[in-house]
Amino acid sequence: MTNGSVLLDPEIAISSTPRYPIRGHQLGYRAPSNTYDSWSLAQFEQYIRDLALFGANAIELLPQRTNAKNDSAGDASPFYPLPPDKMIEKLSAALDAYGMNVWIWWPFVGDDSMSAEVLRRELGEREKIFARMPRLDAVFVPGSDPGELHPDKLFPFCAQMAAALNKHHPKAKIWISPQNFRAPTGWLDSFYAHVRTRPDWLGGVVFGPWVKTTLPEMRDRPVDNPDPELS
Repeated sequence: MTNGSVLLDPEIAISSTPRYPIRGHQLGYRAPSNTYDSWSLAQFEQYIRDLALFGANAIELLPQRTNAKNDSAGDASPFYPLPPDKMIEKLSAALDAYGMNVWIWWPFVGDDSMSAEVLRRELGEREKIFARMPRLDAVFVPGSDPGELHPDKLFPFCAQMAAALNKHHPKAKIWISPQNFRAPTGWLDSFYAHVRTRPDWLGGVVFGPWVKTTLPEMRDRPVDNPDPELS
């Protein structure tokens, strides 16, 4: 391997299949990462190519506002070479050009009143970014950490978000996790009750940080769901 070329022995014969269909990495263009917020688009693309070379096929991006304590500036950094909405648009286009899946991690960070004003702001922010991204395959909504919505409120919100998402990306799905749920208040039971309804917008369930069950237990919970991706 040299700059600009890769040479192989003509007799070489290799056949391989990745073990996992989703091989992703999160790149958070925001101040808390203490790294990516100073990167140019060219630096991002170089790193994405490196990740692809080692088997990654998906990149998860982040919006500007990711915490309930953020104001409209979100996790702004003084080192941004591009505004966040412009960078996410450019990265989405670059990933599409490389044939890689584009995810975005977007928690619910409004208050839990679910008033018309809160919904309008939360959904409006999302649709504005969805519309700017040339490619978007999935949105991951953490059940908490951050976010404080009970599943009885979170799932209906995701259904509304899916409507906004699919206006711009008809095949995109929403993934959701039961991470950091309060126990023993019944949040987990409510979460899996909603999963068992198999809403059309649900792409899968994520085993994220602070999930209070093991992965095998998590797989066993939606026992009446025949879709292995949702179980």
